[in-house]
Amino acid sequence: MENAMQTLLPGFFILITVVILGMLVYLTLKGMQEKKANDAAPIVTVDAKVKAKRIAVHHSAHQQSMNGVPLMATPPIMPPSPWRATSGWSCK
Repeated sequence: MENAMQTLLPGFFILITVVILGMLVYLTLKGMQEKKANDAAPIVTVDAKVKAKRIAVHHSAHQQSMNGVPLMATPPIMPPSPWRATSGWSCK
């Protein structure tokens, strides 16, 4: 049994490594092919009509406060845990 594990385990590591490297190479080549196709495509310009305009946009990625309150000023709300730690002594 140990001999079989010593034989199979390195094979699995090699197989997983080859699969991951193969996926990286495949995705890289596919991305390069897509970029080449996008660069070769003509730029299409069409007239467009604005149907609606956003009046107020909130929650941007660089927003430091919400309604004047800094985002990290309040601690996160955590639900009470049903588990209690037992220490062997009490503060009564």
